Amino acid sequence: MASDDSAAASTSMDPPPPSPSVSSSQAPAPASTSAGPSKAKYPMPLPDFVYGGDRLRKMFPTRSLPAELNPLCVHCDDLDDLPLVWFGVLYDQYKLFGYARRRGWAVKQRPDDEEYDMLLTFENLVYKYCEKYGLVIQTREVWGTAKLLITLYSNRDIADYTTRHRDRARKTFKAMGYAEDEPQWYLDLDEEY
Repeated sequence: MASDDSAAASTSMDPPPPSPSVSSSQAPAPASTSAGPSKAKYPMPLPDFVYGGDRLRKMFPTRSLPAELNPLCVHCDDLDDLPLVWFGVLYDQYKLFGYARRRGWAVKQRPDDEEYDMLLTFENLVYKYCEKYGLVIQTREVWGTAKLLITLYSNRDIADYTTRHRDRARKTFKAMGYAEDEPQWYLDLDEEY
């Protein structure tokens, strides 16, 4: 990654230091002090997550992705070993529909009618957005809210996405009318940790 890209990267995507919930036996050893300030070595070992527990549910939603769930920070043989978390905003049909309408992606119920079809508009929005930006708008059920989450990527996608993709997601949520602090990480509802 070029130095210009790293300066523009969102702080929520930078690998944070291991959280206090990781035991000292699992924490990475500090780097040599001869090269300046001590930094943790990555990747750190994948923590043991207790199935049926609620440790992860208590961590979310959060603005920053915890290091133990970031594939750039932990060693895992398969990305499916990481509990699945999504970066997104809570579903608001008015914001979503307004975004689609402003871009000319809203679909009317009938060509001669003023009424729009929300389902067809959403389908068209997903298609047109992916065609233009290469990201898929999805809805997901997550812990901590009864509302659906509008998301563009998960923690398992981070290794494949660039700063450009992550910046595009933030710009999209802002263009939809969400406040800058509304996009957060949420634990997928199917995760029982």
